[in-house]
Amino acid sequence: MTPPSARPGSWYPLTFGGLVCAVFGWNVYRAATLGITHDEAVTYQWFVAGGLERIYSTDGYDANNHVLYSLLAWASVRLFGLSEFALRLPSVLAGPLLLIATGRLFWLLAGSRVLSLIGLVVVALNPLVMDFQVAARGYGLGLALSVWAWHELARSLVSPEPRRLLAVAICQGLAVGANLVYAFPNFALGAAFLILTVVWAGPAWRATLVALACWYIFPAIAIAFALSVPSLSHLGGSRFYYGTSSLAEMVLSLVEPSVYALADRGPWGLPPDLPADGPGPCTYLLAIGFAAMLAPLPVVAQRVFREPARGDEWGLLYVFLAGGTAGLIVVLVGCHWVLGTLYPKDRTGLYLIPLGVGCLLLVLRRMREAGPAWRSLAAGVSLALVVLGGLFATQTQADYLYQWRYDAGTKRVYRLLAERAASERGARVGHDWIFEPALNFYRETSGERSLAPFGRDGPDGDYDYYYLEARTARDWVRAGRLRVIDEDPVSGSVLGMPARRERSR
Repeated sequence: MTPPSARPGSWYPLTFGGLVCAVFGWNVYRAATLGITHDEAVTYQWFVAGGLERIYSTDGYDANNHVLYSLLAWASVRLFGLSEFALRLPSVLAGPLLLIATGRLFWLLAGSRVLSLIGLVVVALNPLVMDFQVAARGYGLGLALSVWAWHELARSLVSPEPRRLLAVAICQGLAVGANLVYAFPNFALGAAFLILTVVWAGPAWRATLVALACWYIFPAIAIAFALSVPSLSHLGGSRFYYGTSSLAEMVLSLVEPSVYALADRGPWGLPPDLPADGPGPCTYLLAIGFAAMLAPLPVVAQRVFREPARGDEWGLLYVFLAGGTAGLIVVLVGCHWVLGTLYPKDRTGLYLIPLGVGCLLLVLRRMREAGPAWRSLAAGVSLALVVLGGLFATQTQADYLYQWRYDAGTKRVYRLLAERAASERGARVGHDWIFEPALNFYRETSGERSLAPFGRDGPDGDYDYYYLEARTARDWVRAGRLRVIDEDPVSGSVLGMPARRERSR
């Protein structure tokens, strides 16, 4: 009898399952070992520590409060006690959901298990996506719920099943509750699905629309509304979420951690900087390629709407995903010009990564069904994706989270300060304000009280010790103001003492 591992086709579930387990295990390790970062500590101190009343408060709104994530983190911390891992647990558990949903969506889009696995590797190992499968923020959770919903919508187009839509509504509503930025892609993809479904309904379009409203539209809105109460009075403008006013910087902010991070450009200061010279050739090439993938949309949409037939699976999926993505760009531009809402930037545009790869897989599927020249081009692009995925794999690390590299050494520095404070009662610490949340987090988790609570006054003043980010420390050393005790090899942040103290001794 042939063993299961040798049966034809068994390689895919083994490979897929192995990839999911490997990435999940790596995420668990990083979540347990990486020091807490600025934004994660702020999430705890400002919201999670205050419990349900603070999480749901409409006063003192801050975009850091990702309501669904804050609720789950609050439950995790109450259950397991305060630690980096407990605070990050909702993101870690959302990781397998994201990978499984992405793999299922990509298989449906690509029509090829090999291509779907290549696309999954590119998304799963992307440095930005990897970090938000760990960080105690709502972005990874929202992405996982969104991708799962998009897969179910795509399945419903190919093989309708009305009961599936209630689950989709729940996922999309929860995704918006995890982070409001997911309102944009879920609205755009949902609108594309609704348009396709209502057009196909023909004379029965009214009854179809009523059924969609009952099973899909209203439940999704109700759930999203219930989880967005604290932020509804603060929509629009620059306070809505972290972003940029430039479309070029939007693209660059996704390319930078995804591609440019492959080349080590040295430590960052406050916060990680985009290249000073702005978008480079790589960024513009990717933007042009992204636009090229959407270029056939008018022709394909005209054919699909002129002859509604679910037999053209590729056309349906392309109009749904590419049409939804194009609609998303229109919505982002419209909200920017009308409401003053910023364009997404790095983590707030995380959803563009699986959408872009998904559109590319659809294009590759079509090219593989065309003539020899197109098939050769598709093979070349597929090989480039394999190389990119391999480069991502070589860059996996457990030293820092990209957006908060300056905090890579804060946990170790706090321990050094606590050791010194134990023998030097009343020791005072001056520090850059960016380190305040993480330092206070470790002060609370350690139970150490020989150090006073850390504030946001900055490092200027007469202190016994200074904890400075890389650029500030460099300036102080050059000016002869600081004697270095410890320099973090990852972030370049420095723990030091006043230089005058050494001279007086």
